Amino acid sequence: TPLYAAAAHGQQAAVQLLLSEEANVDAANSEGMTPLYAAAAKGHHEVVQLLLEAGADVKAADVSDKTPLYAAAEAGDPGLVPVLLERGANPRAASEGGKTPMHAAATAGFAGVVRQLLTAGASVRAANSERITPLFVAAAEGHHEVAHVLLAAGADVNAADDSGRTPLHEAVEGCHADTCRSR
Repeated sequence: TPLYAAAAHGQQAAVQLLLSEEANVDAANSEGMTPLYAAAAKGHHEVVQLLLEAGADVKAADVSDKTPLYAAAEAGDPGLVPVLLERGANPRAASEGGKTPMHAAATAGFAGVVRQLLTAGASVRAANSERITPLFVAAAEGHHEVAHVLLAAGADVNAADDSGRTPLHEAVEGCHADTCRSR
């Protein structure tokens, strides 16, 4: 939709105009992504605010069940995550396959976003459909600061995935010595 395109490109004036003409604030594209999702994924703070003020559904999910909060966490935007949480975004919402915003932030190595999600009640032990936890992905990617934050919050270093591998396996195999020492 034109609103989706304007939101995705951060065109604040176009978004304002389209909203004033009563564009559907939650009209999704073919992948189920709403204008709010697009703006959150690209870090367009002003556009996110406009869409929220116009009543955008902060919990709307795309065809993979990813929400605007997931998109902001994946992008590592510490300015948008609290805004979405304050508007009612669910920090425990799982996408298709069971990935949460915490998985997204941990995979990308965004320790600040991980802290924000933990403060909002995200589960440090959330496991996807393969029983992979945020600590597992942080260890696999060598994100030792994220691993430290998760361990301090109670993540289980011995939690095994479907194949029996633990976060420690992932850290050692990836030669991520700093992550191994995060314990």
